Amino acid sequence: MGEAIGYARSILRGDHRELTDFFVAPNSQSQGVGRELIKRVFPHDTHHRSIIATSDFRAMSRYLKEGVYPFVTELYFEREPEPLTVETDLVIETPGDTRSVIQIMGEIDLEILGHRRDIDHGYLVGDRTLYVYMRDSNVVGYGYIAKDYYGPFALLEQTDFPAVIAHAERKAYTLGAKSVGFETPTINTRAIDFLMKRGYRIKGFMGSIMSNKPFGKFENYILSSPPYFL
Repeated sequence: MGEAIGYARSILRGDHRELTDFFVAPNSQSQGVGRELIKRVFPHDTHHRSIIATSDFRAMSRYLKEGVYPFVTELYFEREPEPLTVETDLVIETPGDTRSVIQIMGEIDLEILGHRRDIDHGYLVGDRTLYVYMRDSNVVGYGYIAKDYYGPFALLEQTDFPAVIAHAERKAYTLGAKSVGFETPTINTRAIDFLMKRGYRIKGFMGSIMSNKPFGKFENYILSSPPYFL
């Protein structure tokens, strides 16, 4: 067996294909390896095609050639957590019946992202704690929290982000985390305004959500951290 010099992977969710992994060894770049990997794992076979890309110009050039374009920037905001509380009428719960709530979350994903991704929730609930946000006994959003990882968060009402972020920060403090951070689309102005007022700093990864066409309601969304997938 030869030596591995590259790796790529995409996932298919409904009519949406997302390129989630793409690596080529430095000494094997500019030799057609990346082009062949992209051809195999990121075909033009769905209505939507997307990737969360870094700001590396060479990589972005490759993606542009594949017909996906930047349409939303995302920034990582971080600070030391405090036991913060924001007044809200939301009821925040950890669901007892994960299977049934994933069905409801799929409907939220359909509205905010344009596709269901129940299989991803099945993975996330094993990796972090799931919280659902309820109003008048109806689920109006969800979020995931672990000591070192936060998100994704999806809310039907953008105005609920301050309360949801405050809850996540308080949980981070309770868990003993040294920092708490959120991968935030820049179109989510309600979340960013709150984060800046709280003294969060922009750090680390700055990415672009690239797609063959605009989709979703990213003003109602915070990505998973790290942003391996939408």
